Parts: sequence; structure tokens; C-alpha cells
Amino acid sequence: MDFLKNLRPEVALPICLGVGAVLWLLSLLMIRRHPRSGDNLNTPARLFLVALRIAIGWHLTVEGLEKFKNPSWSSEGYLRESYGPFADRFRTIAGDRVVERVTVEDGKIPTLLDREWKAYFDRFVGTYQLTVDEQKAAVEILDQRKSDAVTKLSTTVWPAPVASTLTTPEVRNYTVPEYLAHYQKTLEEVRRVENERVSVEGKKAWDALKKAKADANKERAELKKIGDGLSAGMRTALGDIRNKAMDRQIKEARKAYEDAKTDEQKAQAESQISALEYEKKNPSLADYVAPPTHITWHPGTWTTLEGADWIMKHALVISGVCLILGLFSRLAALVGAGLIALIYVAMMPLPNWPAPAQSEGNYLYVNKNLIEILALLCLMCIPTGRWVGLDGILRIFNPFAWRSGEREPEPERPKEVVFPVRRPD
Repeated sequence: MDFLKNLRPEVALPICLGVGAVLWLLSLLMIRRHPRSGDNLNTPARLFLVALRIAIGWHLTVEGLEKFKNPSWSSEGYLRESYGPFADRFRTIAGDRVVERVTVEDGKIPTLLDREWKAYFDRFVGTYQLTVDEQKAAVEILDQRKSDAVTKLSTTVWPAPVASTLTTPEVRNYTVPEYLAHYQKTLEEVRRVENERVSVEGKKAWDALKKAKADANKERAELKKIGDGLSAGMRTALGDIRNKAMDRQIKEARKAYEDAKTDEQKAQAESQISALEYEKKNPSLADYVAPPTHITWHPGTWTTLEGADWIMKHALVISGVCLILGLFSRLAALVGAGLIALIYVAMMPLPNWPAPAQSEGNYLYVNKNLIEILALLCLMCIPTGRWVGLDGILRIFNPFAWRSGEREPEPERPKEVVFPVRRPD
């Protein structure tokens, strides 16, 4: 579904609604309705239920498409900040990519960092069309940078800030393993404040929680800075290979300009020469070769978080489109309710807890997510897709549905018993 990344909601959704409107009209014209017993909703009630289904479907579809358009989207941040009875499970799913990116195991480069570099290297080779000799030289440079990264992440001492009672953070020298251990202690302090103080003291402990999280975020940002620095050094080390490849491409483009027979071919070659020379003079443009932060790996190499993100954004789009079109509408409503339920339980509006940064209004147990879940569960119990939607058309080709939809015979009313009335003599 890579094509979804290029879809704009303001274009795709009106088209989807237009196609759905035509199919809805077709379903209304084709279906002779046989109401079941107890299906006595009036027309305005059906109209508003169908409108509710389409509105929620629109919401789910837009959410899913926005996640496709943003290749760096990940639910990691949301899940890491989760709280409540299921917080530990959600945090386990999220993991911590920043920590995993700088954690050396068995003397090997961290897996995430290795995958990131390999993805960059593959795109680097394809972008600059390296020759066999250039590829061999680039591989040697990459292997050397990997070896240096293992050394730096294992034994090199880095100046890093740590939490202190002073106004400004205290800076100490740590190796990366030592700083990771210190970061884990800071996270333990955050969990201690959450479990022991916030749940008991409420608002009185919010300042302590805010400070503990701020200290953890500063240390995490420093770890991210270390990983980013290693990646930037790897890209810089490939600069000589890049320059040689660009010189070769410029030479080939100039030869194509000399051999061009038409003005159009000359203009195309001249444009290519200008673009290559400009890029060579601006080495920072080499960073554009780097793939997005959140790389789509092969499913066999996915982490739990990557698999969860893939399921979430695909399920949002599929269930949303099905709700808009009225296709398998009851199943789509159930799936949508399940997806939003996961979002709800990750950050339930519990008493004594501060509201999330992007929340609107004030909630206690009930928020907009829970209301939408209840609305979807109601739609799951009502066949709105048969009233206006593709479910009505599909029902035509299902003889069992017609039989089950036949009107049940009304019970025979007992005959009125007329008692003779005696007239007074």
C-alpha cells in the first residue's frame, strides 16, 4: 500500500464519498426491503445513524492516511508515555529506539544502527550509481565506521549532562554503557513518582513528576545526539566516494551535451550538469539521500513496535473506508472500536493524573475516545450498511440473507368474543 503515502485526504476522501454515493443510490434502487421483526426505526433515526457511521469512518480514514503520508510516524512516543493499569505492557511494546540504537551487545554494532546505515548505503549506491570499484571502496569505509562505532559506544568517554539539584544540569564524563545505566535509574525515579506519589497525592506530586520526566528526556536527548553523531560521521566519511561519483556523472553529462542532436536533448543535459554541480558545491544536500527515520523493513525483521504501527495505520484506513462505503459495516465498526479502545486504555483519564499535553477539555474516565467507542459499538449492532451502503447490494446475492430477512408472520389476533346483552323486559 505504498500508493497511500501519496494520497492527499482532501482529494482521496471526496472521491471515495462520490463513488460511495453512486453505489448507495444503486443499493437503494435495487433492494426491496423486507424488514425484520423489531426493526421499526423511523427515517430520521436511520438518517442520523448512517451519518454517524460515515462521520466516524471519515475520521478513521483521515487518521490512517496522515500516518501513511508521514514516514517518520511511530506510536513509540505515545506508548512510552502511557499510564494506567496497562502501562507496563504498552511500554514493553514501544521499547526505546534511542537506547537500542546505542546499546552494543556481544561486541557488535547495535542492530537498529546497522539497519539504518545499510538502508542509507543502499540508497547512496543507487543515487550516485557507483561503479564496482567505488562500491568496494564505500564498503570498506562503511565497515571501518562500524568498527569505530562499536569502540565509541563501548569505551569512549563522553561529556554528558545529568540531573542535579543545581539550576543547570551537571556535566560529567561517562562511557555510553555507564550513561545508559544512569538513564535507567532516572527512568526508575519517574516510575517511582508515578506509582507511589501521583496515585496518592494527586496534584501535589505533579511538579515532582514533571521534573523527573524532564531529567529523563534530557538524558535521552543526549543519547540520541550520540547516535545521530555517529550516523552523520558515517555519511561524511562517504563524501570522497560521493565526489568521485559526481565528477564521473558530470563528465558523462557533458559528453551527452556534446553528442546531443536536438535542442531538447541539449537542454536536458545542461539541466543535469547544473544540478550536479550545485549539489557537489553543497555537501549538505547529501543528507537527502538518507531514508526516512522510520524505515519500512522486511516483515521478518520487524520489531514488535514496527508490526504494531503497520497494523494500526492499515486497519484505520481499511475500517474507515468500509464504514464510509457501508461495506461489512458491522465488522468495520467492531474493528474501529478495538483500535480506539487501544488508544483509550493507553492513556485513560484517571483521577489524580495530569492531562496529556495535547488533550482538550477536562475528563474523568470518559473522554472523546470512549464516546466514539460506544458509538461504534452501537453501529456494530445496527445494520446501517443495508440501509445505505454496499452491504445492501451484497445482500441481494446472498439468498440466505433474504430468507432470514423475510417478515415474520404476525401472530393471529384472537377473535373478539361478543357476549349477548340482555335487554330489560
